[in-house]
Amino acid sequence: MATLQPAYQLLSDFISSKLPQGTCRPLKLIFEWPDESFLVFNLIMQSTYLDWFSASFSESFYGLKRVNVTSAAERLTTKAKILSLIGLVGAPYLMIKFKSIVDNYMFNSLTEGRDSTGTNLLRSYKIITSVLRLVKLYHYVSYLSGRGSQHSIFHRLAGVQLVHQNQPPPSWADILTLIKLEPNRSKLLAPLAFKIVSQLFELGAFSLQFINWWNNMDSEMFKFNKNPIPEPIDSIKTLDNVCPICRNSWKVEVVLSTSGIVYCYSCIIKVLNETGRCPVTGLPFSMNDLVRLYPAAC
Repeated sequence: MATLQPAYQLLSDFISSKLPQGTCRPLKLIFEWPDESFLVFNLIMQSTYLDWFSASFSESFYGLKRVNVTSAAERLTTKAKILSLIGLVGAPYLMIKFKSIVDNYMFNSLTEGRDSTGTNLLRSYKIITSVLRLVKLYHYVSYLSGRGSQHSIFHRLAGVQLVHQNQPPPSWADILTLIKLEPNRSKLLAPLAFKIVSQLFELGAFSLQFINWWNNMDSEMFKFNKNPIPEPIDSIKTLDNVCPICRNSWKVEVVLSTSGIVYCYSCIIKVLNETGRCPVTGLPFSMNDLVRLYPAAC
């Protein structure tokens, strides 16, 4: 799932930049809040696969499933499902939001002076990520050496371990054979719906990973969410050292990498939170497109 999140972010940024003004507000929110919309998508997909296959999406793809360690029940217990969803969906989302908060605080500290909160958050983030990596490494080594039955801390907390599936999911050939042999068509609805939904999830995941691969190609011409080159600005007349938004001298200068326009940091942050588009060129931008300028060092 590590490649699905950035690919979904790219797709959301692209669609959000193409949505016309006046688009339905709920539809815009889906793409303006990509982390939260991906959280919902991931939650639905993982819970569906846990119910149907007793496995996550990626585990099912490789013919694996989760079994209870402390229970003889054939299907996953409710507790195991909930803890599995926390590890598959909740924990990655919280780490992404934590990293985003740390990045914002650190950017503010670079532009508005050092902030103890930002420094403490960065220190906490480094400690947490270091501990998680050590725990992951310990479980990997323990699993490979045969001393442990779980290769992940989240599997241990959920009380599950991975085994190979005894019976693979039905293929389309199996479905077609069942259609020919089964006279009662109503009995075909469940396996047919099961197959269609699982195929849609797999197709969606493949498409997102393809988008991520395409966007990571070295050639700039293949970038999926590449912004067009801004047209020459003739209609806006500004004086030197003046922000196009407040029309005052720059305070904490930042330049938009998508348009090349210099703004006050406080002015452009307000625009980012309101519209997410450059006030001069209309091109979409994000926090990552803000570049701090240091005129005194030039």
